[in-house]
Amino acid sequence: MDTITLKKYPKSLEDAQIVAHEIEHLLIWKEGYPYVMADSHADTETYRRLHPLAQVIQGTVFEPMVELRIKKYFKTLAADNYTSAMKGLAKLIENKEKILPELDDPRNLLYYSCLYVQKRLLLESTCGTIKADEYTVKFTSHFGETILPCAEKVLALIKKNTTSSPESVRQIFESILWNRNCAFGYRYYEEFDRFLIDR
Repeated sequence: MDTITLKKYPKSLEDAQIVAHEIEHLLIWKEGYPYVMADSHADTETYRRLHPLAQVIQGTVFEPMVELRIKKYFKTLAADNYTSAMKGLAKLIENKEKILPELDDPRNLLYYSCLYVQKRLLLESTCGTIKADEYTVKFTSHFGETILPCAEKVLALIKKNTTSSPESVRQIFESILWNRNCAFGYRYYEEFDRFLIDR
């Protein structure tokens, strides 16, 4: 658990960034930050439904944090986050007619809200406020009445608590999971710094 083995030397700056990104996730975990996971002991269908939701909830906090920490080593690649975010948004817009009916389910609404917040915070931390605002303007023009109100609540929760300590991140995750509309079943395991969603 305390050893990282690099089997191949990264051949490009992009490959090195991917390696650094994953190592930083391990370092954050070693610092005592909690994670959110779907309970692998749940039945297959439940796990399949909960896994993407757990990933996007924790990614809302950790993806911007990780990228900010490694930014100084990969400044030239920061613009890639903007390009990637805009491509992802273009796919959401392309699938808008399919997504909108799914938003009646509070968990789907939370999923897309967290996805927006993750991209917004990632752009703020690596590309600056102007690029983040450009993303928000385009997102708002398509999902301003549906996803954005929920997303703004998640964003406000993260900014209020900050991500500067394991305790504040624990509070963020607990607040998101305590959402009565989503009716999550979850347990927190202090010894593993894990929130497990089981329903």
